[in-house]
Amino acid sequence: MLKNNKDSEAISYLELALEYNPASIEAIDLYYEVNLSMYGTIKNFNILEIAFASNPSFELMEIYVKSSNLSPLEIYNRLESIVENPKKHLSIFLSIAAYLNLPDKFNIITS
Repeated sequence: MLKNNKDSEAISYLELALEYNPASIEAIDLYYEVNLSMYGTIKNFNILEIAFASNPSFELMEIYVKSSNLSPLEIYNRLESIVENPKKHLSIFLSIAAYLNLPDKFNIITS
């Protein structure tokens, strides 16, 4: 679809693929790249947030960071708020805090 300049159709197929597998990092990454190229912005952060909430990962955070215009602290707080039990994913959130240069979060996370 993308090779044939059918970006809107590609978005539809990617959205369908994400309904079947909301944690597919490859589909999410492509979905957001196509969104950015078509609209210059992200139309639906909900897809990424649902995927991160169900399966927090560093890769999903990277997509969120490159797609968002939020500050590092706002990104961290948002991701932390959508995960049911952030302490259960301690290594992910420590990695995110380090990546976003938020050293104050280290003490909060580990306490």
